[in-house]
Amino acid sequence: QIKLLNPSYLQTFIEEFKDSFETTGFIRLCELWNESEEKIVKDWYKLVEEWFYNSTEKEQYASKNKNKHGWVAKESSLVNPRRKKDWKECFEFDDLVNYNDTPEVFIPQLKKVIPLIHNKSLEIVRVFETILNCEKEYLVKLHDQMMNHHLRVCYYPASEQLENQLPCSEHKDYNSVTLIFSPDPHKKLQIKDREG
Repeated sequence: QIKLLNPSYLQTFIEEFKDSFETTGFIRLCELWNESEEKIVKDWYKLVEEWFYNSTEKEQYASKNKNKHGWVAKESSLVNPRRKKDWKECFEFDDLVNYNDTPEVFIPQLKKVIPLIHNKSLEIVRVFETILNCEKEYLVKLHDQMMNHHLRVCYYPASEQLENQLPCSEHKDYNSVTLIFSPDPHKKLQIKDREG
């Protein structure tokens, strides 16, 4: 658990960052947002939560392809073929430029939160540039196009213990960098390290 790019700890940060990715492939970053950014992110969480709880228009935005834009119902997505379908509901945002086929209620807040997430992701990519000793901005240019990004918001309904079913089954991500944000500081992500 490390603070993102605190200048006074930059060398320590780089070393911890590198070590984390070489040993587990994950890091947990804390104090990611300043006060005004934190408010935007919290407003986004609240909006998403209310939509999952109360929306009557979900079917209207159902995804035609489970990995593309739109709403994905509970027990519709399959991440691990050895388990039952995931006990979660999602909205996939594949168009982060024009917001086509996006519920109107999301758009004003998306226009605020997407630049924050995008800029934070580029900060992280710059750390990789330092670790990999790349030409400055080389990786940033490869990751700067909004059309190459995807946003997924998930709702994990409470349940009794489920037989061979998880909210999100075991999987490997296929993209360069995945950022996972949660409004709940107690949410945990289980990872499998090199020791199993």
